[in-house]
Formats: sequence, structure tokens, C-alpha cells
Amino acid sequence: MKNSMIKVVLLLALGFLLVSAESRGQYQDTVLNAVISKPFFYNIQKSEGNTLFAGTSEGIFEIDDVSLRPYSPEKGYITINKKGEPIIDKNGIKFHRSNAYSYLLPYPEMGSERSYYVGLENLFYLCSGGRLLIFDILPYRYSFPNHSIRSISKDLTGTYSGIYLKGKKLSEPAQPFTDGYVRQFGDRGFVCSYPLLVLEKDAMESGQLRLDTNCFFYKEPNGLLVSDIVPAKNVWSYYVATMDKLIAVDYSFSKDSVCYRKKDKNLPIILIPGDPERLYFTAGRELLTLTYADDKTSTVLKLKEPIQGATFFGYHIYLITENALFRYNSDKTLEKLTDLEQAHTLGAVLGDQLLIGSNLGLFHYNLVSNTLSVVIKNVEFNRGALYSDYDQTKSVDNIMVGSINGLYTFRLSDIPELIARNKPQVNADALLGNTTLLISTAALLLVTLLGFYSWTYRKKLKSAESVIEELQTPKEAVTREQIEQYIADNLQVASIKSLLDEFKLNAPQLYAILKPDKPGSIIQQLRLDLVKKMREEGKPINDIAEATGLSLSYLKKLKT
Repeated sequence: MKNSMIKVVLLLALGFLLVSAESRGQYQDTVLNAVISKPFFYNIQKSEGNTLFAGTSEGIFEIDDVSLRPYSPEKGYITINKKGEPIIDKNGIKFHRSNAYSYLLPYPEMGSERSYYVGLENLFYLCSGGRLLIFDILPYRYSFPNHSIRSISKDLTGTYSGIYLKGKKLSEPAQPFTDGYVRQFGDRGFVCSYPLLVLEKDAMESGQLRLDTNCFFYKEPNGLLVSDIVPAKNVWSYYVATMDKLIAVDYSFSKDSVCYRKKDKNLPIILIPGDPERLYFTAGRELLTLTYADDKTSTVLKLKEPIQGATFFGYHIYLITENALFRYNSDKTLEKLTDLEQAHTLGAVLGDQLLIGSNLGLFHYNLVSNTLSVVIKNVEFNRGALYSDYDQTKSVDNIMVGSINGLYTFRLSDIPELIARNKPQVNADALLGNTTLLISTAALLLVTLLGFYSWTYRKKLKSAESVIEELQTPKEAVTREQIEQYIADNLQVASIKSLLDEFKLNAPQLYAILKPDKPGSIIQQLRLDLVKKMREEGKPINDIAEATGLSLSYLKKLKT
């Protein structure tokens, strides 16, 4: 009885894990990996053993990642029997999920087709209109598509196409874009631009702006960009940064005075709050400090390269240039922590973790293990567009990072999974083979009679390694250009399966040729490029849908 109860609990727990991908929370998103249009797909089902099956016009297939394996020649809709086996439902299909996730469909709908979907740990499968769409499940939320995100605060999002308050675009007198930060201190919000917009409590709550009533502008004396703002120690005054000055202003912004001026206007002053007695800031290659008591400034250190980003916590100041991460210690020593490439933004999300934005992706630096890891790769993030509202006491850990084409949101707890996705995968077969070789070698040292068997195992291992190498080595006769040309010529029906069939490749070879991009991503990007071109030529939306394979509803929502 006890063992039976344990089995029931384990099955319930397993069932929860298996359906978790079908009930994704607010921090999950998808990206299209592949579309398989042949054979005609009737429906998909998942067994209790977490195996996926598809009922098609050419029989029942087992789905493995993005590949199909023939299972049975029987055709029609399938169901799963008590043994966990797929069988044809003689009475017709009774279970389906109408219009579920239809917003993900990037092709013209075929009437009111039924939809079937299945979620696994990292993949999401959607069957509709006779096609099987396969999506990668990402451990982050992607919002504001096609917007260049310049800065983020708790409620404000600054973009090149408008300022948003809690997701709603602010109308005039709010600026149409911002090149500086958006900030929130107390009941006030700030949009740093040409000029600085100050939003009072009523404006932040209602979203309705009335100039000189619940909002007003502060213009820098020389009309330069106001890039950032922080409150002073007494909270009743502020320090404003421009491209060449640090300015002290009072709470009403009626009085101001220049505290520091620099000649170089190419890189804005970076403000580094956190110390109770002084304000640290950077100017070009210099780290400086301003004493709150008298507004006097002094130089702390000078680097060989311009300082791109900085943050303060734990009595240390962390600085980045394009090529390196540094720590300025409390004993006034400077320590280089790691090399970087094209870095520009630095933020702390916890006492022992740093996030680094760059033109090549988002990186994580662990101060305990002194390791640099990739969080999101091959995405160009914007300078300063990094916000974290981590608060352990309130169980809040939102992290938002802005890129040139959208906003990425995830949790602190998602970082290990994001890092793991970017690490090279260990080949289990090769690992097993190496383990076998080590055991054989050890046995050979102890018992000479096993020498023959050890030699046999080594021979099999080499054979297996040569097969693995062949499977993973791109064929020289096939180039990325040929594959992209084939996709362009067959854009409406292009899929990973059609690419494998056309070029006589296996999946590892195809992915190796297109590395670091994925086939599904290339197909989708070429479709979007064609949409943009045809729109510029004034083509009707029906022609665009027919040429690209994208649905009318999807095209109407798409901004290119």
C-alpha cells in the first residue's frame, strides 16, 4: 500500500512537470524553430512517458525534437491507449483545443481548423491546418517587439518610438523618444532627454499629463541632452548629468549650479549613487567623487580607456570599459576582474552577481567564482537599458534589459537556466565511450588477460567517434548561401525537414552549417524581410500572405 501511494505521488509530480510547459508563466516566451508541412498532420498527442506522436496522412510518426520517425502505417487521428501507445481513434477525435495559441500561427488559417498543442521542457508543438509548428520555449518574456529600448525603470519604459508608463504610451507633452535614462524617485518620474521631463505623483498614477500642473520641463542651460538624474543625500535636491557637466538643482528645479565640467562631449557623465557621504561619477576615462557637504569634486583614478558603465555596492565600485571589468576596492586599489568585448552597461542584481550589457549579448559575472557566462547571446543591447528591482524582503526579482528590437524580462532565478542553455552540450555517447575506455585501461593494468578486450573496446570507440564526427561535420558541397537561397525560393513551405531532404543532410550537419543561427530563425527572418520589401513596393496584403506563408492576422499586427 505504501509503495502504491509513493507511485501515485511520483506520477502526479511527473504529470505536473510535463504540463508545466503548457501553462507558461509571465516569464516564458517562444520563438519559431521549424514548420513541417508534409505529410498532412491531423493531430498530436503526448504519452505518459513524455513521448510525442503525430497522426498524419502517411501514418503515425514519433516526434523527436524536430525530427520524425515512422511508427505505424495507420492513418488518421490518434489517441493514446492505457499502455501509452498511439492508436487510431475509430470513433473520430473527441479531444481538441480549438483556437488555442492561434496567435502563434504565422501562416494563413485554413478555415476554422482545430488546434492541438503539446508542451515539453524546452519545446512547444502546435498542430493546426495540417502543419506542425515547433517553437523553442525561452525562459524570459519578450515584449515591445520592433522597439529600440533606451532605458527602463519600475513603471517607465523609454524607447525611440515613445515613452511608456505601465505599458501605455504617453501622449504630449511627453517626448516622442529619449536618448537618456527614465528614472523614478519617491512619487516622481523623470524622462531624461532634450529637455528633462519631470512627472509628479498625479501624472505617474493617471498617465494623463497636464503641463505645468502635474508635469514640467527642465532645460539644461546650454540646451544639451540631460542623460541622467539622481537625488542628493537630503532627497530634496538632485544632481543632473549632461554630456559635459554635472549640475546641482533644487527640488523645484528653479535654481541650478554647475559642480563639474569636462571638455569631452562624446561620452555622457555616468552617475554612481550608493555611498552615503559622496556621489561617485565618471567622465571619460576618469572616476571622480563629489562630496555632498560642499559639492566639491576630485579625481579618484584614471583608466587607459573610456569608462562605459559603473555600479556601486558592497563598498566597492565596479567599472567597465569596452574590453574589461574592474573593481575599485575600499583600500583604493584597482583590480582587473575579466576581459570583455564591446561592453557598455553594468548593473548589480545581487551582492555577488553582475550583469553586463554589450553589443554581442548579455553577460553574467559571478564575483564568488570569478566566472563570466553568457545569459542571452547574439542580441545587441542598448547602453544603459538595464533595470533590476531585486528585493529579497518582498520576493521581487524582476530584471529587464532593453535591446535594439525589444525588451527582455526574466527573474534572478532564471539566470542559471539561461546560462546553461548557452553552454556547450556534452555528447552523452562520447562521454560513455570515454568512460568505457578508462575502465578498460585500468583493468588492463590489473589483469593482463583483459588486454584483448580492451583493444576491442578501443576499436569500437574509434569507430563510434568517426561516426559522430561524420554526423556533426558539415558537408563541404553545401554552403549557407545555398541553403538561404533555397529558403528564399521556397519561402512559403520552407522547413527544417525540407532543408534536410533537399540537401541530403542530417540535423547536426544543418545546424553546424548555419551556426550560430538556427534554421527556423533564418526562415522567419527571410519571411519578415520579404514582408518589408513587399510593403515598401505597395503590394496587397493578400499577395504578401501568399508569398511569405504568413497569416493575414499576423501581418496586420506585424510592424516592419
